[in-house]
Amino acid sequence: MSLFKEFARSYIREALRDLKRAENMLKAEDYPASIFFSQQCVEKAVKAMLEVKGEYVYNHGPRLAGYFLKTFQEDWRRGFDKILEALEKLQE
Repeated sequence: MSLFKEFARSYIREALRDLKRAENMLKAEDYPASIFFSQQCVEKAVKAMLEVKGEYVYNHGPRLAGYFLKTFQEDWRRGFDKILEALEKLQE
């Protein structure tokens, strides 16, 4: 297994732990903590997706969003094109 995939798996495991923490904090009505762990979960999941694509990202915040957009922009465009084609067929 490549080093990138190992990092991705590690990030996903951490993201799932943070998701569980967020759920527990929500049940305990500790909303600030729930929001914090939710944000951590999303950030680690994004990093995992970037690692799978072979992009090592060591930071977070706005730069992480920029790396994510740059890396997945073409994938999204292809996906949106397929959705638009399907919608056009449904409208016929």
